[in-house]
Amino acid sequence: MSPRNTCHAGWSLLELLMVLGLMGLCASLAWPSYQALMQRSQRAQARVLLLQTAHWLERSAAVQGSDSLTGCQGEAVARDGRYRKVWRGFWRFPHATP
Repeated sequence: MSPRNTCHAGWSLLELLMVLGLMGLCASLAWPSYQALMQRSQRAQARVLLLQTAHWLERSAAVQGSDSLTGCQGEAVARDGRYRKVWRGFWRFPHATP
């Protein structure tokens, strides 16, 4: 009898299942961190949009020379288009007391 050739090509089923299980474990540990990162990013975009809106309203009030913006309308959109703020109509700012 001649000795068999013990060289094999490929991976065994057990090795593939172990790698797949480890990848699943890594993904399950990383997913909450990814979601938290995306939530922080979206909140930061919303905050920037609200600050831009407040800045625009203050500038419009300064141009009109009053604390009310009658007939004022405008729109602000976040860069990725996720958030959109539209304002129309009458806005009144509280009077500042010296």
